[in-house]
Amino acid sequence: MILTSTSISCLVTILLASAAAAVPQAACPAGEYGAVDGTCHPCPPGTYQPNAGSTSCIPTDPNFFAPAPGETMESPCPPGTCSPGLAATCSSC
Repeated sequence: MILTSTSISCLVTILLASAAAAVPQAACPAGEYGAVDGTCHPCPPGTYQPNAGSTSCIPTDPNFFAPAPGETMESPCPPGTCSPGLAATCSSC
């Protein structure tokens, strides 16, 4: 099975959304999402969450990246680089 950035993005969204169903809304800070057991987890690289109290992370858009766990915003790729989205790094275009 070959995973594309779109299929990975969908999988991350589904997993994070389903894992977050029972978490109190204001439980987690920005950069983290709430899990079913009530614990907070940093958003994985390639995703971010600008708002506190979230139950999921947002995949980065194409030509943006989020390099570290717990990012609160996506960053644009530097000039001459690009990414397909859901990216922790940018590569030469």
